[in-house]
Amino acid sequence: MKTFRLIVVSAVFTTIFALSAFAQATGKVGIINPSFFDDEKQGITKLVAATATVENEFKPRITELQTMKDKMAAISKDGQAMVDAYQKTPNGPIGPAQIQAKNDELEKLQTEYKRKQEDLSNAYGRRLQQVTGPIYDDVRKTLSEYTKQKGISILLDARPFGQTQENPDGVSIFLYVDEKSDVTPDFIAFCNAKFAAPATPKPTTPK
Repeated sequence: MKTFRLIVVSAVFTTIFALSAFAQATGKVGIINPSFFDDEKQGITKLVAATATVENEFKPRITELQTMKDKMAAISKDGQAMVDAYQKTPNGPIGPAQIQAKNDELEKLQTEYKRKQEDLSNAYGRRLQQVTGPIYDDVRKTLSEYTKQKGISILLDARPFGQTQENPDGVSIFLYVDEKSDVTPDFIAFCNAKFAAPATPKPTTPK
């Protein structure tokens, strides 16, 4: 489900990074990697908790898909054993009809699995956006506050691009980055402190 989180992060931060990259002001340059924002061990606590809530909501459906996947593997194994038995003993108890029935069973389950998988992906993506979207809005506002406070004029996105199945790590535009320029851990700590702070109560007007 990590893919959906990356999509959400990309959608939220594209604009602010685009504006920052073309900033005309000269000053401090920072590097940040939003991929760590929802990291379970070192991410933004509020975001990690919200993501975990969504994953728990969908755990029964995820478990159901895994059960179906295991069942398909078992059916496929049984089917291959039937084919091997038929090839070894053509006149034995296993014949083309039994093999075809097993194939039909597998195809039916595969179709159901694919439909349920697509439904789950769509539902998970919508729910994740619904739950984490407002948090990412707060993170974006906090990022703007953070850069101003730290005197950062240009903030660059350190995430790789061009990620494919053949090249899951993607391509990085950075040949070298000074560790001091990476503000990711500092910003996450800034966010956690800000989000954990109790809201300032509004002054009441005496009657």
